[in-house]
Amino acid sequence: MSIKCILHVGMPKCGSSALQSALSSAPVISSAEHGRFNYVALRSNGILLAGSELSSQNSYSAAGYIPSFGARGVQELSSLKASRLKSLLGRYRSESIILSNEGWGNRHDIFVDTRLLERLGLDCHIVIYIRPQVGWYNSAWWQWGAWTGKPLEEWVSANLDKTRWAKVVRAWEQVPGVNRVTVRVLPSDILPDFYALLGTDSPKLDKINLSLPGSVLRIFQRHQGLRKNAHDSAIDFSIGRHLKIGRSPTPWVIPQGIVKSIIDSNLNGNQELIHLLDPDQRLLFERDAAWWDADSYSDKMLEEAGMIAPVVGDSDRLAAAALEGLADLDHKYRALVKELELAKRSQFGGSSIKKLLSRFR
Repeated sequence: MSIKCILHVGMPKCGSSALQSALSSAPVISSAEHGRFNYVALRSNGILLAGSELSSQNSYSAAGYIPSFGARGVQELSSLKASRLKSLLGRYRSESIILSNEGWGNRHDIFVDTRLLERLGLDCHIVIYIRPQVGWYNSAWWQWGAWTGKPLEEWVSANLDKTRWAKVVRAWEQVPGVNRVTVRVLPSDILPDFYALLGTDSPKLDKINLSLPGSVLRIFQRHQGLRKNAHDSAIDFSIGRHLKIGRSPTPWVIPQGIVKSIIDSNLNGNQELIHLLDPDQRLLFERDAAWWDADSYSDKMLEEAGMIAPVVGDSDRLAAAALEGLADLDHKYRALVKELELAKRSQFGGSSIKKLLSRFR
């Protein structure tokens, strides 16, 4: 008997971090309508993280969430490890599981080649979140493109295939083990939307992995040792946790000429996408000019995509936030050292230390 699975495959920069954070914090979800869901994470060593073990490990996670393994893990999973995972997943035959990795969206090909879903005995409902391509490229530039060394126009051109949303949907419909694909237009808050699909209310959590303000991103550009490459993003989470820098829009760097080329290159695919959406989503999609009209971006305050000189006011505010964050961390560190010493002397040292470490985070 197959195991029912909600398989969230992204897309990248479409709310995945917020969703995975919520699921990792409370991996067991009860729905009056659909029963019990269990968020689990597949590990490349053939281990399955679930329940309290998953949420416990999440409390120490640098990113604040725990997804399943990425594309390489799918490709390299041995038959022995796949069999072990299938056996571990067997405990959920009377319930449902949720799997998530934002990088799976454009890697449907490896799920076809490996037939992983079938090998694990899964019967999958795919969930894909999408957003207007132009805004996606602006966000993705600051996540990856700005740290590749390529000019903006060259980078966008080289990555145009990554936002062919209709192509992605059609491809997932053909993956063995998939029975249904649901496409959702990314709302301002992904959590209520996703949990509504499960038939329950979403948890109330602080947002994570919010876009860093331009003052920080510009420092990364001028001091490349802080952000060495497109995937060296651990510092982003550290800054988000410890610096009170407020929130401001990510610098807009897509000029109107590139805006038009992005919209034009995606026009046919977006028109096809209309027929792949549920009626309520179709209405949102068709009425949002951000998908169709370059002029809808004409009021954006355009900034240089490359390195710019420091802005004194921004740098001063950021320096003050950094000093405040350092003082706060020092206070927590000293309190932690003191309590650890007390915990070592108690007969319950091990459990006390674990509690202290979770408090420190």
